Amino acid sequence: MFSDVIEVYAGDGHSIFDMKSHTRLNECYPHNKKNEIILAEHVWVGLRSIILACTIGKHSIIGAGAVVKGNFPKHCVAVGNPAVVKKIGITWSRSNYAQNIIECGDEFKNY
Repeated sequence: MFSDVIEVYAGDGHSIFDMKSHTRLNECYPHNKKNEIILAEHVWVGLRSIILACTIGKHSIIGAGAVVKGNFPKHCVAVGNPAVVKKIGITWSRSNYAQNIIECGDEFKNY
């Protein structure tokens, strides 16, 4: 689930060169795995977040204004610039009125 004003960048956007060797330091095309963005199921990305090359595990929350790059585990809350994990072992419901973890999905029936 995406809030408003989310920015997503899967590449550097410009060619970057080493002045001594004259070689290119980054690569956008063809596909470069270091620029992949992988969002697992049931991820909530907060207002004005910036998503860079990253993997975000299922049932996680990205806080408002976070700048996200790297790997984040499932069931976590990540916040800040750069984003860091502040809490693990969470899940969330799309309902503002949820009163029970069961409302977060079938996989939470036994909690």
